[in-house]
Amino acid sequence: MFGTVREKTDVSAVVRGIQGGQIKGDTVVFYTQGVTTSGNGMQPYKEHYHGTLKGGAIEFIRQNDVATGGLPEKFTATRE
Repeated sequence: MFGTVREKTDVSAVVRGIQGGQIKGDTVVFYTQGVTTSGNGMQPYKEHYHGTLKGGAIEFIRQNDVATGGLPEKFTATRE
């Protein structure tokens, strides 16, 4: 699997490449990579996505591997 993830907020949009993608039945799993600024300078990280196809959308749980990354986030992806 290949492609991009576009995340939109009220003030900006970020596009990242999909890596390590797998599709099995109605489940899709992949990660993206990014860089964040911390007290130690620039730190690379991975954002892991686990999604389930439901109708015409995919319900995702997203979690990054940043030490201070917080709780998993749930969201629904749809086509524009």
